[in-house]
Amino acid sequence: MKTTSPQRVKLFPKNVYGTVEKRITPTQPGRVRFQGSTWKARFYGAACPVLVPGDAVKVVGLEGITLLVLPKGDASDTPDR
Repeated sequence: MKTTSPQRVKLFPKNVYGTVEKRITPTQPGRVRFQGSTWKARFYGAACPVLVPGDAVKVVGLEGITLLVLPKGDASDTPDR
């Protein structure tokens, strides 16, 4: 039987942003336009409000080929140092 290893989370060192293309909920991933293409995306960490197409998001990292996002106005959205 083949077992799969857990996906590793890679966090980005700088603030980068994308735009929601397909609705994201706390329990359902969606899609985000980021760096010229669309990616599967889910919330990173704590539950967040529902995000709808057109909403801006902070892209904090990757888990496999899924983007990890937060709402752009989230308290952790601080300027780069």
